Amino acid sequence: PMWMYCYANIAQANELLYYIDGAEGSEEMREYTKAQTYILRAHFYYRLLQMYGPRWEDSNNGEKLCSVVMRTTIDEPQDKAVSPMNEILDLIYSDLDNAIDCFSRGGTYDRTQTYEPDLNIAYGVYARVAALKHDWEKCREMANKARQGYRPATTAEAMSGYSSINQHEW
Repeated sequence: PMWMYCYANIAQANELLYYIDGAEGSEEMREYTKAQTYILRAHFYYRLLQMYGPRWEDSNNGEKLCSVVMRTTIDEPQDKAVSPMNEILDLIYSDLDNAIDCFSRGGTYDRTQTYEPDLNIAYGVYARVAALKHDWEKCREMANKARQGYRPATTAEAMSGYSSINQHEW
C-alpha cells in the first residue's frame, strides 16, 4: 500500500540525511546527494497528503489533522500522533528549500538518468505542492523555474508514442 511504500522511503531518506555528513567523498557530492534526498522525502510526503489528507478547501486553511505522521529523524517513537496538514506542508516547503540550497552548494553534477532528481525536479515538486496548498504565487514561480532549459514536445513528438520517454517532456 501507498502508506508503507512512502514511509519506507521516508525512513531511508531520514537515515541518509542523518549519516551523510560523515560519508566519504567530496563535499559537493554530499551536498548533491542531500539535495536529491530532500526532494524525494518532500515528494513522498506530498503523495501521503494527496492520499491521506483533506483537500485544501476542506482543511480549515491547513489546520485540520490529516492521517499523516511526520517523521524527520531515525529515532522517533512508533506511536507518534498524526499532524495537521500545515505541519506537513511546512516540512515539504523546508525540504525543498533545503534541496535548492544544497544544489547551489553541490557543484555542477548533472543527472545521467531521467529518474534522478535535479534542480528542475525540485522546482517542479515545489510547484505541485504549492498548487495543492493553493499557494498560487509560489506555484507560478516554481513552475516557471522548473521548465527552464526544457521545451514542450511538439504535437508530432507527443503523438509518436504514449509510453516512450521523450526527453523534451521527461
